[in-house]
Amino acid sequence: MPSPFPGMNPYLEQHGVWNDFHKTFLVTMRELLTPQLVPRYVGRLEEHVHTHNVDDGRTSAFQDEIHSVYLEIRDTAGLEVVTTIELLSPSNKRTGPDREAYRARVRRVLSSSANFVEIDLLRGGPRMPWGNLPACDYYALVSRPETRPRTDVWPVALRDRLPSIPIPVRAGEPAA
Repeated sequence: MPSPFPGMNPYLEQHGVWNDFHKTFLVTMRELLTPQLVPRYVGRLEEHVHTHNVDDGRTSAFQDEIHSVYLEIRDTAGLEVVTTIELLSPSNKRTGPDREAYRARVRRVLSSSANFVEIDLLRGGPRMPWGNLPACDYYALVSRPETRPRTDVWPVALRDRLPSIPIPVRAGEPAA
């Protein structure tokens, strides 16, 4: 019997499954984008690392280190960041310090001259506070510095295949 979910596996959010999917998705995305980016741009996997305090209720509190992978597209001439691509993680969507750290990173990108792409393939957790998100199960969002605060959104239903979305580079150049 064919899958009723041709574009998405709704069980990816399970603990122990998401981290592998997250990294694999971004590596695959970089591989697909690279032929369209070279020689002017390069895609690089980068990592945010932050800590937060955890109290397990039995012992004293400890610090937990969170590693979050994302993709940057950089200009090969000066390695300037042209586009940041974030695939939301469950920790980004849960209310608390991880979400606030993510939102602070997004604010930094949005105050720069870089493009921003956010992909939400998670049904759990509250949505990010973008004003123009339609009712949908998943979405991809693109914010270009020359059109901010306006964003382009690609809504995706659970049973839909993920759409191809344009990954912007410099203004006036074709998107990948």
